[in-house]
Amino acid sequence: MLGRKEQELISMLGAYVVIAFCGSFHGNEVFLAGMFGTTKYLRATDIPIGTVIVPLLGRFKGETGPRYHLTPLVAVTSSGIQVKTCLMRLVDVKMARGYV
Repeated sequence: MLGRKEQELISMLGAYVVIAFCGSFHGNEVFLAGMFGTTKYLRATDIPIGTVIVPLLGRFKGETGPRYHLTPLVAVTSSGIQVKTCLMRLVDVKMARGYV
């Protein structure tokens, strides 16, 4: 049985790998994914079925001021990677530890 710390580390690693691989992000772009925005868009009802939105918080080309850059990803890839499940697991573990 895994403890809370191990569950948190595994869920963070899983979310990092899934976002980096499926989003084709480079370098430190994955670390721009905001927890608040991720939770908000995972729970949103107006997102098309089969889609997950990964919001990156920061400055991007042609934009002024920090804001979200919304990146749509498929919920389940054709090879079977469960993107939405990994992100939901991370959100659930973080919320259980008191992070909102």
